[in-house]
Amino acid sequence: MSALRPTQNVEQISKADVLRCLADATRHTTKEAYDKGPNSFRILGEINPSVVESAARSAKLLLDVLRAGGPGRE
Repeated sequence: MSALRPTQNVEQISKADVLRCLADATRHTTKEAYDKGPNSFRILGEINPSVVESAARSAKLLLDVLRAGGPGRE
């Protein structure tokens, strides 16, 4: 069960709420609790970019720029 409402615009969720939900979700697991750094980089490597860019306009804009070779090369 998700701690965040699924209909919520992901770009409107506060950083504090995201971090609180991640901490709550990992509290009773055998894995270490979520922490920004090694965990965030591992998770980033496992996510589907298509899902992220369909949910977050700013992520799509960033990915479009990166795919084009960076700023100024669009």
